[in-house]
Amino acid sequence: MDDKEEPSDYLEIIARRKKQKIRDPCYDMCVIPVNFSTVEKRNMLANLKDLIDSNVIMLNLERHSSLVLALRTAQATDLILDKQATQSDDLLYAFGLAGHNLVTFTKKVNS
Repeated sequence: MDDKEEPSDYLEIIARRKKQKIRDPCYDMCVIPVNFSTVEKRNMLANLKDLIDSNVIMLNLERHSSLVLALRTAQATDLILDKQATQSDDLLYAFGLAGHNLVTFTKKVNS
């Protein structure tokens, strides 16, 4: 396994944690609701652009080909994604949600 790949043997990981009497990782997860208002959509798209422009995110072109296609076809007006022009816009929104709480170093410095 490449050191940049996420492990996919989740059942083995959970079984090993139970054997070692380590708490189930599901108890350490929490759901953070995100409002999809126009302002939040703009912030999410701007944050995603900042993360990509600052090289914080690395994608495997073969493994994430659908996401790369969504990023390449993404078109926005006033930071609102044009769903008709963008392929896999749901995937792009999911990617934006995944990076929702990530902040780039340049954003911290400028704040």
